[in-house]
Amino acid sequence: ANAEDIADPEGMENAMQNTADANYFTLQVNPEASFSSETGEGRFELVNPFDNVFPISFDITLDESGRTIYQSGAVMPGKQIRGITLDSKPDPGSYQATVDVFIYDRQTQEKEGETKVKITLNVE
Repeated sequence: ANAEDIADPEGMENAMQNTADANYFTLQVNPEASFSSETGEGRFELVNPFDNVFPISFDITLDESGRTIYQSGAVMPGKQIRGITLDSKPDPGSYQATVDVFIYDRQTQEKEGETKVKITLNVE
């Protein structure tokens, strides 16, 4: 009953788009990772694209045991990871794992959210 026409529809749309852009988050993670059982070194690919405004960090946890085998530092927007050395080396085999990604506010460095990505981790 008290609805009225929008005075500046283009301005309102731009303001809403700016808010959406400031809160937009995307992530690229290769669902296959492979590591050496001897050194723990291997291929793990993750990209925090340029268009993100949020720094991230991540942990890799083996699904079956719940054991965290890697914890990263900050990965800023526009940066990528191509290889890592695991903090804890699993025995040779193929494992289902979860990458827990933590999203941070750039100014306050407070955690703003998190997401999870499932991967297959191969240790040879």
